[in-house]
Order: sequence, then structure tokens, then C-alpha cells
Amino acid sequence: MEYFNFPKEWINSRNIPKETLYKFLNADEKLKKLFIENVERIRLEYLITYNNSNIEKYVSENERYEEIQFYVIEFRKEGIEEKIVSLLHGIIPKSTIIELRFNDIWKISGAIKKVTNSRLKLEEVITTPWITNENKEFIESLSCRNFNSTNLKTFYNSMIDRFNAVKSSKILGVFSLNDVEKNKEKSEKIASIQLEIESLKKELNKEKYNFKRAEIIKKIKKLNEELK
Repeated sequence: MEYFNFPKEWINSRNIPKETLYKFLNADEKLKKLFIENVERIRLEYLITYNNSNIEKYVSENERYEEIQFYVIEFRKEGIEEKIVSLLHGIIPKSTIIELRFNDIWKISGAIKKVTNSRLKLEEVITTPWITNENKEFIESLSCRNFNSTNLKTFYNSMIDRFNAVKSSKILGVFSLNDVEKNKEKSEKIASIQLEIESLKKELNKEKYNFKRAEIIKKIKKLNEELK
């Protein structure tokens, strides 16, 4: 997480025992096995509060940004990381940023959480694709000097914007912090249409009747026009 360029006052480095997580997750043997086989270690790396940063808290009726916790999870293999990170976001009440490491590549994840009737509600998990040193623009954008530090919510959302921007760039081909929400919607729509086209192509390959094949081809053509 050195790319954040956080001051040393924010360092809070310590290992998190897996047994602690099992307790909060009410993990059965199947879930414990999932962690044991896939996760090497989990660490809390940084902690940002008003006391060590002078960044104001943000508390409203259904949002609480009183501190931001930064975790690193090292994986033994890939493929299950997004399931595990969603589980962790769901049990940690504080605002969390989680870096997922596998060999020389990494993802980074945040989550939008709301408090409803004193209960934590996980609204959205935002996880980047696998990042390498080739993602220079994204990595450079992660320096904390670039973040909005009006309060801990704006600081946190500065990171979320960057995660969304790099996700969109995988489809749109350009990393941009302008119109992040608009680009997010556009890239999600493109991805949805592409999935629908692939599904129709599979359906077309299985279809024997010519009149039904013609209908499927017509749908694919319409979707390709929408993509353009």
C-alpha cells in the first residue's frame, strides 16, 4: 500500500488472526476451509482517524465515517478473492479499504456501507481488476495528496472514484477521473450488452430451427448497433 504515500502516523501494522474472523463470520467448517486453503495472511496496515490526521469525521443518520481501516490479504491462489473480500467488508463496521495480493499482482477494494436501524448494510462492493505496474496512471492517482480531505467521507470517496475509474478503463480504454459516475454507468451498460450478445451466440449455436435462428441473429444485430 506504499502507493498511497500515507504519513507514518497512520501506520497500524499488525496481523489479524483468522480465528478472529471465523468468530465474526460464524464460520462453519466449509468456510474455515475456504480461508485456510486460499488465504495466506491478513494484516491491518493503516488506520486513519481525526486524531492522527486532523481530517474531520462525517456522521449522518445512516452514514458513519469516523475512521478508515486499511487491510492487506495475501492469497495462495486466485479465483475466490472477491467472495472473501465481500465477506470481510460485510463484518467490518468501519470504512474499509482492502488490498488483495497474489504473487506480483493485486486488486484493491472498497465498499459503500449504510447504517439502518443500528444495523450495518453493505450496499456495494467496488473491487478493481488485477493491477500490474503497467497501470501507471491509476497507481499515480492513488497518492493521498490527490484526495479530497474535507472530511473522512470525501477522503474515502476519492479512493472509491479511482477504483471505479480503473474498472471503467478496462472497457472504455481510458483512465479518467472526469465524469466517473457517467463512465461507470456507460461501462456497466457496455459489459451488460456484451454478456447478452455472448449468451445469444451460444443460444444461436444450439438452435436448429431457421426461423428461430433468424430471430436470434436479428437480436444480436440490434445489440451490436447499440454497442456502437
